[in-house]
Amino acid sequence: MPNPELVRIARTPRPTTIPGVVERLLAIEATLPEVHGIVAFTRLYRWTTENVHRAVEAGRFEAPADMVALDVHFADLYFDAIDAWALGTPIPPAWAPLLAQGGNPDISPLRFAVAGMHAHINRDLAVALAGLDGGAPADDSPRFRDYVLVDRLLDETSDTIRHALLPPVLHAVDVRLGELDDRVIIGAIGMARRAAWEVGQVLSTLRPRPLAWELALRCLDTAVGASASVLLIEPHRATEDTRYTPVLREALDAR
Repeated sequence: MPNPELVRIARTPRPTTIPGVVERLLAIEATLPEVHGIVAFTRLYRWTTENVHRAVEAGRFEAPADMVALDVHFADLYFDAIDAWALGTPIPPAWAPLLAQGGNPDISPLRFAVAGMHAHINRDLAVALAGLDGGAPADDSPRFRDYVLVDRLLDETSDTIRHALLPPVLHAVDVRLGELDDRVIIGAIGMARRAAWEVGQVLSTLRPRPLAWELALRCLDTAVGASASVLLIEPHRATEDTRYTPVLREALDAR
């Protein structure tokens, strides 16, 4: 049954500023139960977006207008997925696993947040970069240096974010690991963001060729959706299910 409040949000104009993005993310959070997977990711995304906005206000970016434009377009791609889900229209394949499993109580908020980050960075961020005026910027440009700065902003909030999303039973383990898990998580996000930058550069060359653009986007969407599914599957359940291929079982074992 459609969620009336999500339908209302889907029919409102899209935000054009970072504070507007934050307001819409808050509205999405408020429409669903606290334990829903969409809430877990949306809250994580809102925290990082608020941090980017503070950095813009503090003058930390070399090209703040470009950063705002990227941030708003980036958010728009997530809103595309949420609005499609609310209205019952086709959902981007990269987002389909999280939206389908969001109400599953057996999946932890942390896993939902990671799956959402995976879809949003590997699919949406690459597409947003390709959609920038002038195409994806070159390495060592002001835009690129600002892009790398966002990695540091994520690092600055990683402890708060992780603590809020970890199940209570794992908090003691988290304390014992100290900064080790931070370095692993932030390093993985940094590598994903660097890969998204490179994919965005490739995609930007395809924008003048609609058929090539659509094919590339479809391939990217399908690949990200498949790997997002893996992130939401318990390894022992997947390996016991005959629907999963040996390749998927091997990927799960290596995860």
